[in-house]
Amino acid sequence: MAERIYTYRYTPYNITITLDQNYTIDDGSISYLYIIHDYEQRRLPIIKMHIDLEAETIEKMYKYKDTNGRIKFSVKEEQIDSDETIINTRIYLDYVFSYIPAKDQNEYLTSKDIETESVADEMSKYQSFECYLIDMDAVNWFTKQISVNFHNASKPAILHALLEMRDIPYGKVIATPPQDYSTVTNAVFPYGDLIGNIMLLNHKYGIYSFTPTVYYDLHYLYCINRLNPNIVLNQHMDFGETLLLLYNSTNVLREAEGSYDDLQANTHVINIKQDPVITDAQQKKTSSKFSTVTTIDKRGRVSKQTAEISKNKVSKVSSSRDTSSAMAYAYAYNNLTQDQLMNDNLAKGRTIDIIVNNINLGALRPYKRYSFQVDTQFVNMDLNNKTFRLRGWGVLITRDGGRSTKAHYIHTVSISLFEQTIS
Repeated sequence: MAERIYTYRYTPYNITITLDQNYTIDDGSISYLYIIHDYEQRRLPIIKMHIDLEAETIEKMYKYKDTNGRIKFSVKEEQIDSDETIINTRIYLDYVFSYIPAKDQNEYLTSKDIETESVADEMSKYQSFECYLIDMDAVNWFTKQISVNFHNASKPAILHALLEMRDIPYGKVIATPPQDYSTVTNAVFPYGDLIGNIMLLNHKYGIYSFTPTVYYDLHYLYCINRLNPNIVLNQHMDFGETLLLLYNSTNVLREAEGSYDDLQANTHVINIKQDPVITDAQQKKTSSKFSTVTTIDKRGRVSKQTAEISKNKVSKVSSSRDTSSAMAYAYAYNNLTQDQLMNDNLAKGRTIDIIVNNINLGALRPYKRYSFQVDTQFVNMDLNNKTFRLRGWGVLITRDGGRSTKAHYIHTVSISLFEQTIS
């Protein structure tokens, strides 16, 4: 299996900065690119960049930051085998960003003093400009306020319309099909942003059995039920499964960094070199929350559902009587209300945090299912035969060495998963 594991390299290049005019920046000028995806707390990634620029360019970066200042660059993905041969190359990212300087302008030397410049060597002409990158078009998708009524519309049609009204480009949206395709006679959406509209659609009218994740990752805008994403992309080498391998410390395969795609199993495979960190708060959480949900609908019908919790697994059973001291009562707005309450509070178990190097970033998507295959040394972690979902991840792409048009880059990835305790 060792020969099947490849390393991946991500290289920023083709950099153009638009200020009073377009400036072509040398490849290798980006020293640091950090992208954080948090699917639970945010709607857009946090992106921080360090880029080596001359003093005059830095001065203009501040001057045009609130008008037409833009940074465009691409990131190239290379798949590399054990003898450093490049097997495959593709463009991972090609984007135009607005930017926000991370420091006050006074932190940089922007003097135009001729005497100072004359004694400065070539290297000291460049300073590391730090900034945050943001896509303002995507921000507008989330913040655009809409008020609308739908009459005799199906729930999938309503979801489609709420997204389409934001002028999101065609092909950018990946959404879990609603679990309920029924028609709503009169759906009223008061003035609200995209998140408010979708959460109201789910809570009041019912499209998913779990609070949806709504997130834009620079590739797609997702609206998904992470417990049951039901997403199949018609893309080459995009699989719905990611397997994480953890070998014994004495096994030589443990030292192999990288990942590969198992074409027979339609699975991305990532080799883990460092031990994962497990946080188990499930018992504490469930003891302070409910385990029986009782709902009543507009017709006065009462329904009860009880969660049986054992070994980090939650099973839902119908119940005619309350058998738990921790109970919740709610009005059933729709036929998914009971499942929503149960899943939102009990479906997320242990948290698993992992750090890996030089892997394929395409294996990290919020709709994928994650599982572990651990060796004998780690069986007590109870990771085998479990389903995990992605809470978030971050990648740090750093230049290996000084500024050069032939600079090499390495990347480190932090991954955070939660155990899915309800199927």
